[in-house]
Amino acid sequence: MVKVKFTPKFDRTCDLIYSLAAKRISYKYEKWAEKKNNIKTTHGDFYPDNRNLFGNILKGDNLGDNPYLITPKILPVLLNELDFNDENEIFWGEDVKIYLEDLFTCLVLDMKNYSEYSKHWSDFQLDNDVKIRDFYQEYIVAKTDNFEKFLDDFVDFTYNTYNDFRIVEIDGVCKITELDQCISLKNKTEFLSFTYLPQKIKILAEKIVIPLIDSISLERLLDQNNMRD
Repeated sequence: MVKVKFTPKFDRTCDLIYSLAAKRISYKYEKWAEKKNNIKTTHGDFYPDNRNLFGNILKGDNLGDNPYLITPKILPVLLNELDFNDENEIFWGEDVKIYLEDLFTCLVLDMKNYSEYSKHWSDFQLDNDVKIRDFYQEYIVAKTDNFEKFLDDFVDFTYNTYNDFRIVEIDGVCKITELDQCISLKNKTEFLSFTYLPQKIKILAEKIVIPLIDSISLERLLDQNNMRD
């Protein structure tokens, strides 16, 4: 029997990420236009190579000739003209804490449709927006260690790396080793672009969010057992 490749979709999460990037770029573009001494500017003035493309970026529309929203050709123009600090800020923002709860919520809503994922939180009813946000506040925001780890891991993710844990046997003793992995092997840039974003979000789901939820579930189970004792 041939095993079917597991290819989940992350439409909500990708739409959120595209939307946030569009808002950041739109805000910077408005500032750019204000500096033109009130001269009416158009998308073509900013990016004459393809004004429709730039207009779609401002709308967060990743259809047509920009399936990943921001093309490699326009990226240096955005960086040089719109006063961003670096490429990473264009894609992921200056402070990810601003949208971390929204990201977690969208991602779990995407993941809940797949039993391979949802089985990891069978003890929690994470089946709608409100319950997921309540979980986030109670078990992540209220737990400093959990929040800091999720924040640090996501920041690493935006810089194209994540930590992979493996159990190896050394001299007859099993030990957990931590290895840095590159998300985008073919394009080892410092920052993580939107190229093939759904596949990269799959890594975020499986290597960062699921281990976090597993850890929370284990901690909750241990606390319950201690209360019984």
